[in-house]
Amino acid sequence: MSSVSSALPVRQQAQRAQQGSTVVGRRIGAAVTKDNSGVVNLSQLPQDMQEQAILNDLLFVLLNVTGTYIAARRDETTRAIKLIPPPGLDPQLKRMVERILPCCADFATVSRFIAAAETPGESRVNQALAEGLRDITKDYYLLIAQLEHQLYSGNLTLQKLQFCLQPTHFVMEKLSSICLQLLQHDCRGAQTLSILHQATQDTIGQAKLHALCCSLAAKASRPYLDMVGTWIYDGLLTDPASEFMVRHRTAISPAANEPLTMQCELVPDNIPSFLEDVADLILETGRYLRVLAQCERQAPMAHVRPLVYVQQPHEYRDIVQTAHDEANQALLLALRRDYRLMQRLTSVRNYFFMRQGDLFIHFLDTAEEELSAPHQAVNSDRLSSLLELALRTSSAASDPFKDDLRCGLARMRVANELTNIIRISRSADATQTDGEFVDLPRDLPLPDGLPSKEMTGFDLFTLEYNVDWPISLILDHHAMRRYQFLFRFIFEMKDVEQHLVTSVVASAAVRRSHLPWMQRAFSLRQRMLTFVQTLEHYVVFVVIEPHWSAMQRAVREAKSIDDLLAAHNDFLDTCLRKCMLTNERLLKTVSGLLRLSKVFALYMKRFVRTADTQLRSRAVESAHQSSRETVLQSTTKAEATFYKQMGALIMHLTEVAAVENEQDLAKIVLTLNYNGFYDRQVHEAEMHQRTRAQQREEPPPSATSPRA
Repeated sequence: MSSVSSALPVRQQAQRAQQGSTVVGRRIGAAVTKDNSGVVNLSQLPQDMQEQAILNDLLFVLLNVTGTYIAARRDETTRAIKLIPPPGLDPQLKRMVERILPCCADFATVSRFIAAAETPGESRVNQALAEGLRDITKDYYLLIAQLEHQLYSGNLTLQKLQFCLQPTHFVMEKLSSICLQLLQHDCRGAQTLSILHQATQDTIGQAKLHALCCSLAAKASRPYLDMVGTWIYDGLLTDPASEFMVRHRTAISPAANEPLTMQCELVPDNIPSFLEDVADLILETGRYLRVLAQCERQAPMAHVRPLVYVQQPHEYRDIVQTAHDEANQALLLALRRDYRLMQRLTSVRNYFFMRQGDLFIHFLDTAEEELSAPHQAVNSDRLSSLLELALRTSSAASDPFKDDLRCGLARMRVANELTNIIRISRSADATQTDGEFVDLPRDLPLPDGLPSKEMTGFDLFTLEYNVDWPISLILDHHAMRRYQFLFRFIFEMKDVEQHLVTSVVASAAVRRSHLPWMQRAFSLRQRMLTFVQTLEHYVVFVVIEPHWSAMQRAVREAKSIDDLLAAHNDFLDTCLRKCMLTNERLLKTVSGLLRLSKVFALYMKRFVRTADTQLRSRAVESAHQSSRETVLQSTTKAEATFYKQMGALIMHLTEVAAVENEQDLAKIVLTLNYNGFYDRQVHEAEMHQRTRAQQREEPPPSATSPRA
């Protein structure tokens, strides 16, 4: 395409300017004076000579070439060009020149945008727009050439020049307003297309200008729509100028276990106004195709239609929706059939929700000694070997994904870790907490002198699961972390329950000895066991199982990958919330009660072993005398703490159930507080404490009183 320099080379323009000055000078002769720069002073010329001189100058300025008499100034704020008529010009001629100069300024603005778009690395959209502007300016150059011919033929006047430029002036004025807006805001890519689209809407009713704006918008949008087509049909991101609406955040690889939504993202500033309604569909379509390509699969795109600019944005939806549906169905089919998504989810469920009962019984029987040791002394390699042995010799041996299961040790207890996460999510104090949530009785000894705050392997044991691509899109790092939290919570309840049950079995001989002062301890232990079993039943059978079935149906009926992801994430979030793992107060109270129950069970097992030895040696009286006071005192303190925390738990559960309308929490409150038992215990404890406080405040009776 031709440009200013190609139509009139610089050297030729300079020669023509020199010839024009010579003609004027030759006409004026010796009567004309020049200033220091050699420019003729127009005020000394007659009107006809002034007109010829200014016509010659206007033809230069109309081609965006610096004139001899007409001065140009640029407003640095608006970046607009203003042309000023020469001084000394005849007033009548000056008025006609002032009507012509806006057309010159408009063309200068258009030329400046075209030159800026030719810069290396510039937006492809801007370059395409500049190409369209060059096509339009061809007729403009032809018009100026004809006017120049008339000038040298002596047939051109300012009035005729103004008349000939009038149709072009309206076109150039619109082009200039568009280019000036683009230059002022440094627009590129989608911003340029949005301005052009708005121009097409503003010129409806002006047939010529509307057709012109539509033509420019179609040419400028061609590179951008080509990128859209490549993205939604091939899943390829070709964006050398970084102007596309989608950008690739991290490299997609099987090792990058990131959620699907994190691999590619929308850039809001790079979305044209006429594609805003379908931007999300465009993003999802390309993502699906990229996942399929990584899995060496290809979506059968049966309806490939080229994208061209249209004025009605809704017309793009049919094209994009068709491509989206085809890519989505291809990926869903691959996940469900080729990569056995439901079998994977079932495998994760069996392990992390401890549905493989014989697996964990076998594992805990062999690993109990290792897990009972302080966490620093636990051998992770030995645990892994014992877990693998249990996997091979249990019902889990038939699971095709059993080799992906591993075990490990966390950094802190599950309650402490979840509490830190809750605090961080609320932008509160994120100081890590490793202490106890409930003040345990200080004189409650544990076997082998193990301190009550020492963490064992049972406290930190967790499972890990290796997930391959592309299933890692669903079972990503964040999802597996939530599975781990649920597993560790269930595992902790199972551990406490096991200690309480073994304590009951171990105390059979002591119970047969009919020690009346032991009944209070046995009764407290039974209440602890009832609490743990009730909580475990609620977590497994009231929360996890029903919501798992609902999630399973939602996954099977999902129409898109995002629906599938939403169903799975909603299942995990709901389970964490209903299992009281996202409420700091409930989490602290439940964790403290579990810890207290485990400590008391360990204490009872130790005492039972001592008492059983004494009974075997027929030292019943000595056992009675030495142990009664210790057991009663420890039981009283543990009982008071347990009742107090159960009362706090029931109160918190009642509040949460009322505020969040959680019917399941209301049911567990009725089960735990059957017949208002713990309400009565808390009330009696408060009354007893109040009575003791009043007694301490009463003064002792005086020695002179009648009672004394």
